[in-house]
Amino acid sequence: MKIVNTTDIPSQVIRRCVSWICGLKGIGYARAQIRPSDINTVKVMNTRHGWHGHAKPWSGEVLLRFAKTDEAARDNTAEVLDALGSVRGARDRWEALVSIAAHEIQHLAHDRRGAIFGSIRRSLKEGESRKAEEIALVAFRADRKALLERWHRGVVRDLRPASERRALSTQLAVQRREDKARASLAVWERKLKTAQRKVKEYRAKVRYYDKKAAGREIDQG
Repeated sequence: MKIVNTTDIPSQVIRRCVSWICGLKGIGYARAQIRPSDINTVKVMNTRHGWHGHAKPWSGEVLLRFAKTDEAARDNTAEVLDALGSVRGARDRWEALVSIAAHEIQHLAHDRRGAIFGSIRRSLKEGESRKAEEIALVAFRADRKALLERWHRGVVRDLRPASERRALSTQLAVQRREDKARASLAVWERKLKTAQRKVKEYRAKVRYYDKKAAGREIDQG
């Protein structure tokens, strides 16, 4: 699972959060839980207000967007939903992250298992995702402090600007590709030397057998 992250929340924390959501009972496929390895890429970005996301089943990609501050990320309908007895409605950016991640992960699982098409499919799909959102929010609120401590354990927060982090990430990616190219070149150069030696060896053998065959033809003539 690749994490593409431009927020101030460490990528390792987001990875642990997504893995925790995948392990919750009731989220995933009809008869099995979705695994973190079923998700190819998680893109996490900031938005000005609220939170929203998108799932791409054909590529296994999940996009999560939420506001930078608790106040901006707070769901405008949170009070109404609380009054109605619903657990849905993010009260801060952490609940926004958990909500949208669970919602979009369920969308991904629903689409990947090949549900029925048309308006019934869309209705079932959204209902399942809202249920997954509720499951994740209830579990998160019940054990919030311990979960946040566990997700942040051993994580060093990177305070550099997102642009600087992206530039460093690009630089490291280029360096990895260069190292891989150099290693591959060394491997193929060794194989080339071996191939050249073998060609020389077998060329000599073929010449020997050609001469031997020519000698037999002379004797027979």
